[in-house]
Amino acid sequence: MIGKTILHYKILAKLGEGGMGVVYLAEDTRLERKVAIKFLPRHIAASEEERRRFEIEAKAAAALNHPNIATIHAIEEIDDEMFIVMEYIDGKELRDVLGAAGPIAPTDAINIASQIADGLQAAHEKDIIHRDIKSSNIMITERGQAKIMDFGLAKVHGGSQVTKAGTTLGTIAYMSPEQTQGDEVDQQADIWSFGVVLYEMLTGKLPFKGEYDQAIIYSVINEEPEAPRQLNSDVSPELERIVLKTLAKEKASRYQSISEVKVDLQTLRENRFSPAQPVSGKRFLKRPAVLIPALLLILALGALGFWLINRSAKASWAREEAIPEMMRLIDHEDYTSAFELATEAQKYIPDDPLLKKQWPLLSRTFSIISDPNGAEVFYKQYDNPDGEWIAFGQTPRDSIRFPRGFFRWKFEKPGYQTVIIGESGGRGEIQVKLDKTSEIPENMVRVLGGKARFRLFGLDHITAYSLDDFFIDELEVSNHQYKVFVDSGGYQREEFWQYPFKKDGKSLSWQQAMNEFRDATGRPGPATWEGGTYKEGRGDYPVSGISWFEAAAYAAFAGKELPTIYHWNYAAGTNASVYIAPLSNFENNDLLPVGNSQAIGYYGTSDMAGNVSEWCYNTTGEKHYILGGAWSDPAYTFGHADLKSPFDRSPTNGFRCVKYLSSGKVLEQTKQKISEFPLRDYSREKPVSDETLASFKALYGYSKIPLNSTIEWSDDTHPYWVKEKIQFDTPDGKERMFVYLFLPNNTLPPYQVVTIIPGSRAVYMPSSKEGDNLNSFDMVDFVIKSGRAVLYPVLLSMHERGDGFDFYDPDLQQSDLNEHFFIWFKEFARSIDYLETREDIDISKLAYFGSSWGTWMGAVIVALEPRIKVLVWRLGGLLSNYKPPPFIDPLNFISQIKIPALMLNGRYDYIFPYEKSILPTYRLLGTPEEHKHSVLFDVAHTIPRPRQKMIKETLDWLDKYLGPVEK
Repeated sequence: MIGKTILHYKILAKLGEGGMGVVYLAEDTRLERKVAIKFLPRHIAASEEERRRFEIEAKAAAALNHPNIATIHAIEEIDDEMFIVMEYIDGKELRDVLGAAGPIAPTDAINIASQIADGLQAAHEKDIIHRDIKSSNIMITERGQAKIMDFGLAKVHGGSQVTKAGTTLGTIAYMSPEQTQGDEVDQQADIWSFGVVLYEMLTGKLPFKGEYDQAIIYSVINEEPEAPRQLNSDVSPELERIVLKTLAKEKASRYQSISEVKVDLQTLRENRFSPAQPVSGKRFLKRPAVLIPALLLILALGALGFWLINRSAKASWAREEAIPEMMRLIDHEDYTSAFELATEAQKYIPDDPLLKKQWPLLSRTFSIISDPNGAEVFYKQYDNPDGEWIAFGQTPRDSIRFPRGFFRWKFEKPGYQTVIIGESGGRGEIQVKLDKTSEIPENMVRVLGGKARFRLFGLDHITAYSLDDFFIDELEVSNHQYKVFVDSGGYQREEFWQYPFKKDGKSLSWQQAMNEFRDATGRPGPATWEGGTYKEGRGDYPVSGISWFEAAAYAAFAGKELPTIYHWNYAAGTNASVYIAPLSNFENNDLLPVGNSQAIGYYGTSDMAGNVSEWCYNTTGEKHYILGGAWSDPAYTFGHADLKSPFDRSPTNGFRCVKYLSSGKVLEQTKQKISEFPLRDYSREKPVSDETLASFKALYGYSKIPLNSTIEWSDDTHPYWVKEKIQFDTPDGKERMFVYLFLPNNTLPPYQVVTIIPGSRAVYMPSSKEGDNLNSFDMVDFVIKSGRAVLYPVLLSMHERGDGFDFYDPDLQQSDLNEHFFIWFKEFARSIDYLETREDIDISKLAYFGSSWGTWMGAVIVALEPRIKVLVWRLGGLLSNYKPPPFIDPLNFISQIKIPALMLNGRYDYIFPYEKSILPTYRLLGTPEEHKHSVLFDVAHTIPRPRQKMIKETLDWLDKYLGPVEK
């Protein structure tokens, strides 16, 4: 069993075995956490009655949420076996603690007993009885926290049935008299068992013993236990009274509720710390020779006592308040605040094991190195660029502990150029080289060499090279800088135009090419200029409307080059896009002056994300790469590769330059042409047969269990809509999922409704609360303004429901993607189930709006969900560079889509190429020709700007097939 993966649980080790099954330590690969799995005896899975009884009890127990009760995560079933997935507790069974140490101190026993009583009270208040309280079912964590295990499992045996496997003697020895005789049991059975555990803690022995089962049962029914004080003189009379009252054979003489036990234990604990009685000898103490030293001693002891009490209070604060708050902050990724709490707590509990476990979660250990040494180091939060710099000392700094996260770091040394970078320390060190001010090229920064690994969609298939140091422009080339080139006769000096001109397969002369590069008034210059110059007040803005040839000519004029895609990607830090992109100029109406976004990368560059897309040296076919995305693009384009004709002069095109510090084979290799992806040829592929497809559809089935829906909150502050957050049970009933519903305020219900599934950025955007964007949600705001409702389901892996799933992970298991596909469909269908419960929604007028990932995965959803009546796909279709297994391959489902379908795509989309993806998608759609329509915009994988045509096409389509909205 060890090493085997069952469902999404990888078995790691065997933890124990007993009458109720075998327990294993496992890893939940979906949620990346350790769990305990108990495989139940096969007679339970084989008996319908036993299964039903067990499931009812386990569901009730799973509803318990208490710090002293081990949480039940799930009930799973595979083949003929059932198992229960529980919280894994890193600690020891109380039985093992007692076996190693014998009786424990009464104060510790009272503390543990109080925690067990707390847990039992929470269960009893919900009419749940454990029936098998024993020391082996109590876990003690390293912090001394008690956790009750196996709630509800004992009930499966029913009545007096007992088993002899492993825990027989222990189980019988903890049973109440009524339980051993097969009578109906209630809460007092748990109180008896609790008393046995308390007796065992205080004496190291069980109160009722025997060499075989019937002998133990006889002792339980007929014999009185030995008084605890006879076995342990530290037990007080009052504590002994509590123990014996829990073990009263007659139920009427026993405690009637566990809350009564809690009160007595609490009273006893408080009395143990009551003031001591006064002592005699007053006349003796009045003697000066005795009194003065005594007073000094009392003062010294008082000071020591105050210090000890104060330190004890601080230690209690650290354990009981600081650590829980720290763990909450870690969950919310507020590592800086968690780090501050941990640092303070460590002063009082430096060896606390739970605190030690938090350090790797909230901090990193790395070194800070500069060449030369002796640089003054400062830092501040990355997302607070206007904040004050905090001094951090001089380099070098070895093995420092620092909060997780991305920070701004500044290095200063007299005579050297100041370096400001963005860094997390995740690579084990932060290293910079300081160049003398007189030796570094103006307005450039040094990039330290290293392995150029790609995190760009569309380029992750190419070789990673080890690069040498190089310089790159800190900022994009500005209009002012480019004007110097124009005024120096740049368009008249052929020596700067070093590359052959070829357009549409035909060679152009230098003069013919120059006729292509004119501004709006016919003068030489960028397409966005007029009269041979830039518009007034735009000198510090990046030059835009530039072809690749013009960018390369300027670079030659400046004594530089255009960067290869390897050097550009390495300097840009695309793998830190989650920090860089939000501060960059994306999804905006205009450019910003260079450097104004305040987003910096690993080496101090600015605006490599957004503002203008930047030309690079390399080609695929006759097109050149242009990277980083532009001001009008969604932020995810920072991580996407784009290709354009070298003659393209779109207003989003710009560039920056590099200076290479070495030459050689590697540099030449980075300048080579990039091979194209091996693309699928859908004209040669055929969908599976209807019979095969029918078997695939069965994989997506689910039971329509009760939703148990609740509206978590409603926000009516927006001028155009009311926004609701709704929660309900997932299709398997094991978790809660949520959706956002946007209701228009310019029309009356029942509303037509459009469901939206966005691009893959939703998987990497940790929060759905980034304004009202909801993954570029402003791109469909017009739907609500048109008078229609919009439903945004937050499916597994999206936003707050992130589970570590990563489309770009090279180690992504196909089985994991398969399982996610099934879950995504079921959760989407579940969201539509919810809409059917709303009287203000017209479920007969339901549209699906998908973008990018939402179109590829949406082919399966729309084909399988009959309640969808109209389809709008934007920037997507069939992926041309990936072939999944047939049961999740959209190719096999798309012909089943018969509803009206509108496709909105970019003519130059590199992810969904027109010939290899968009056109085959359109042709394979099962929709009749007269009810499907494809519109191409002159963009790549980005929302067309301005939006008016896209909006018109979308609303006209919805009006045509859902009917116009009456306002």
